[in-house]
Amino acid sequence: MGAYVSIPFCATHYGVTLDCSPPNSTDSAIGGITRGSFAADPDIAGIGILAAFTAVTSFALLLSTISVLWWFSKYIFGWKSRLPEHEKSSQEHRFNITDLLETLVLSCSDQQVFTGAAYAITLRYLKGCNISAYHYNIVANMLLLTCATHLGAVTVARNYWRYPLVALLRIVVTVGVYLATGLLLSNQGAVAAGFPTEVPPANATDSLMILSAACFQTDASHLATTIAHSLSGTDALRDALVDSDPGNKIHGWNHYLAMLFFFALTILVEFGRFTQRAIPTLPSFRPPARIVRVLDGVFAVYLLAGMAISWWTVVDSVAYMSRLRGWVHGSGWMQLDGGLNPEDDPTTFGQLVPMLLVVLTVFTFVQIVSGKMFSAPLMFSEI
Repeated sequence: MGAYVSIPFCATHYGVTLDCSPPNSTDSAIGGITRGSFAADPDIAGIGILAAFTAVTSFALLLSTISVLWWFSKYIFGWKSRLPEHEKSSQEHRFNITDLLETLVLSCSDQQVFTGAAYAITLRYLKGCNISAYHYNIVANMLLLTCATHLGAVTVARNYWRYPLVALLRIVVTVGVYLATGLLLSNQGAVAAGFPTEVPPANATDSLMILSAACFQTDASHLATTIAHSLSGTDALRDALVDSDPGNKIHGWNHYLAMLFFFALTILVEFGRFTQRAIPTLPSFRPPARIVRVLDGVFAVYLLAGMAISWWTVVDSVAYMSRLRGWVHGSGWMQLDGGLNPEDDPTTFGQLVPMLLVVLTVFTFVQIVSGKMFSAPLMFSEI
């Protein structure tokens, strides 16, 4: 991501001089922006963008939840039969419900990860000195949705390592998105006033969110430093996870920390699964039933924790973005186009691309079904 954005950085590297003056006495101007002249950015906060991100994330987590419930029905409640490992190879051409769910979830995750990475790169290198604090908050929460989508996918996907090269590519790109998200969040502070993240009351007439995000950013705040501060003690960790306040009022930092640490755990779990399947076992070998029950119980807690963190992040981030857009659009600061708010028009080019990418999930579904139907006689399986 390079150097952190700040007022001096924008001036020296991009020749951009920022006006960070607070509201005047009449509340008619903020940072040189008069009421009714705040520029909209539908390619960031447009209704189509947010709808696409929310729809893909919610669909992926819904499928992940169904996959978890399916696993519980077999391994915890015993409602469905479970095949020994040595018999599963003969089920390759069966229509496998679990494989269908997990493949669709991974497809949604891949789509979100690459789209989120594009937004992170654009924000850092093209819009870093021009984006408002309001739009910066929107991007940061969209990246949290991206992280939540992949966390849900990697939590439930049994076959994450079925294709090792693809899995490694996913990990590299996802780690990059997690780092980018952390950098954006950790850069939301390091000034006494703090980054404006709180949604103003409905009757408020102004907000510092109208100002450029760089007005509230310095090179004094770094991701590693912010994480270290959050883990510096019991009180600091509680503040970071419960109050989302690791010293610089970063909205969503608690979600990010929870997802970051759980993502590291999922990689270890998935690597363990891959290693286990790579080591040949005797068909007749079965571990003691008590050990199997304990391992199933531990894995059940793992699945529930992953889904809980993902849903918690999605619900909070979507609600936050909705409230934030609602206030800005009703505040009277937004510049209208023909009496209409440009961010409520989903037909701009920057919105159509991620909206059309949603169709990739349909192609993935058709590909799975077609592969099973035409490669061998179709048989249904509850594996």
